[in-house]
Amino acid sequence: MPIFLIVLFGIIAFGIYFIAAQSIQHAVNEAARASVAGITPAERDQLARRKLDEVMESLPLVRADAMSVSTSEAGGNPPSFEVDINYDASHLGLPTVAHIIGLDLHMIERRATVQYGGF
Repeated sequence: MPIFLIVLFGIIAFGIYFIAAQSIQHAVNEAARASVAGITPAERDQLARRKLDEVMESLPLVRADAMSVSTSEAGGNPPSFEVDINYDASHLGLPTVAHIIGLDLHMIERRATVQYGGF
């Protein structure tokens, strides 16, 4: 019975983590796509953050106050713009269950890069 419960809680914890990670990836992808419309790096940053706030309101299980966002210009030919999110998943209750099954689910880190110009 204890092994069954550990497996059951492991499946539930992984499912919650998977939904949260996919939701964060969706948000960062949308933010990167929205940044393409900007002309300057500051405008791209503003567009990305605005879109990220808009998308985060509609996502289940995730909170906007639990994430930190960074944006950066990546050189190269063609140039690109990168959006990074570090999300503190401790409010989901996963660290407690994850510790029992030996996983580290404290942080969710996602990144999206989009190219602009040079086509």
